[in-house]
Amino acid sequence: MKRKLWVLALSLVMLFTTATIASAAGEERFSLVASPSSPEVGQEVAFTLKGEQLTDVYGYEIQVTYDADKLEYKSVSSLVKGWSIEPVREGNRITFAHTKVGSSTKGDNGTVELAKLSFKTVKEGEAKVELATIKLVDSSVKSIELQPKTSAAITVKAAKIEETGPKASFSDISGHWAEANVLRAAGIGFVNGYTDGTFRPNGQVTRAEFVTMLAKATSLKAQGESKLDFKDLDTIPSWAKPYVGLAVDTGIVNGYSDHTFRPNQTITRAEMAVMAARMLQLPTQQEPKLNYADTDRIASWAGASVAAVSEAGLMKGKGGNRFAPQEMTTRAEAVTLLLSLLDYQAQ
Repeated sequence: MKRKLWVLALSLVMLFTTATIASAAGEERFSLVASPSSPEVGQEVAFTLKGEQLTDVYGYEIQVTYDADKLEYKSVSSLVKGWSIEPVREGNRITFAHTKVGSSTKGDNGTVELAKLSFKTVKEGEAKVELATIKLVDSSVKSIELQPKTSAAITVKAAKIEETGPKASFSDISGHWAEANVLRAAGIGFVNGYTDGTFRPNGQVTRAEFVTMLAKATSLKAQGESKLDFKDLDTIPSWAKPYVGLAVDTGIVNGYSDHTFRPNQTITRAEMAVMAARMLQLPTQQEPKLNYADTDRIASWAGASVAAVSEAGLMKGKGGNRFAPQEMTTRAEAVTLLLSLLDYQAQ
């Protein structure tokens, strides 16, 4: 009972006592060390709080702030033996207190690792965790409060696009200019081969096929229940309808002026450029500058998108500096563009 009363009394002192000192200029020093320092989105990162030149630290209370738009709080724990109070979270601020146990227990001195805070990264960019204040309590239950403003910053990188499927093997891509791209795309899982073991890299791609590959590659999410009302809805293959619905809902594709989708029509390079630009929401200009030899053959509805994907390095011209907007797209070209699109997103 005495030990419980001692812990309770110390806890109340730590949480409610007015500090005898409120200064950043003391002998004590504090640091935050992040590991890893350059995590990818979705990866967990730990921030370790260490104190130096400490004297008789029996308990402590810390207030830590963090960039909540890039970090998702997971947990905080003490690295000192004893008893911790349940952390309190208010917005992007965490308050956490810990104490040793027992009236005969001595406080820590010198360099001490005090606590570890864990977060999950949720967005690219620089993210900072800062120790705003720390209250130190000694074994005689005297406390001081410091405002060290110690912080640590990490750089959150885009998650790498990893292959998740089984290693693919196709009988007709050896030596093809897109061999590596085809194998990578198959490994990621947004393209498949045919039942005869071929990929047919030079085969043409229909609008339904390209939209399906695009939706799978970028993991499009439904905005609600899709309601397709194209006149030729019945001609859209059942395997493609969900993906066409996603692409329509997100504004990536539209039908033609006669209100058809034409799923079995081979997709052109111009149409592919428009879909890619919309998917990435690339900035476009009303009067785009195009330097292709066949610029006059690029339709007005596609010009801004062609300029945008060209500037972004997603699509290149063909021989004779032609964009060839009306040329039909091959499976190898479609795969290559989609991989470039994914790499662009990951930058």
